[in-house]
Amino acid sequence: MGKGFVLIPGAGMSDWIWKKLLPLLKYKAVTIPQKIEVNSYENRLNFKFEAILDYAGKVIEQSGLEEIIVVGHSGAGLIAAELAKRNRKVKHAVFLAANLPENGGTALDSFPEEIRKKNIEAVVQQARSDTIPMKKLENSFRTYFCNRTTEADMEYILQQDFQPEPVCVLTHKVDWTDYPSIGRTYILCTEDVTVTKQQQEGFAANLKIADLRYMESDHMCMISHAEALAEELNIIAETL
Repeated sequence: MGKGFVLIPGAGMSDWIWKKLLPLLKYKAVTIPQKIEVNSYENRLNFKFEAILDYAGKVIEQSGLEEIIVVGHSGAGLIAAELAKRNRKVKHAVFLAANLPENGGTALDSFPEEIRKKNIEAVVQQARSDTIPMKKLENSFRTYFCNRTTEADMEYILQQDFQPEPVCVLTHKVDWTDYPSIGRTYILCTEDVTVTKQQQEGFAANLKIADLRYMESDHMCMISHAEALAEELNIIAETL
């Protein structure tokens, strides 16, 4: 079927975040709506990271795509990066304001030491619910994630649900040794207040990404700046 995109949403997000972007892409795009095939409380607590990659691989096989640009947003950056390492169909990896830990580190290591325990406690607590209405998280999203988002787009976001993450996404130790020589692009969201420009540049350096592209966007760039993001992704796809 040729080439196309595999889109992996960030922590707590689902395929709804790509709604504005999808019609703007020139190639087929497949979304991974959740990190695990069966999103149960037990699986969120006990799932192994390898099983997340297995599920993503299953989605890829079912897509029929042969050449893939994998796109990882935020906390899904390490998922996209590890997937690109093991799946030969991935020809280019794109990271959107993504958390890419240092080699041998975890996503938790990206946070100050004093709040790492609180992060784990929060994720475990969230895991008790299959979904959480975004309306309950409105203040956090308006302040930190959607600071450049229009009111119309904000209303759309607040109609959605937040999906608690598997704990292993935070605790998995990444391995960037012997990384394949595929294309790698990091799109920095310069108006993102959840992760600074300097932090994003550091994440890109952890995976030795030389292709840095700067977008004047908040954290939810696929919604607030869908046209600009689509333009970048289409250019990348056309160069394969």
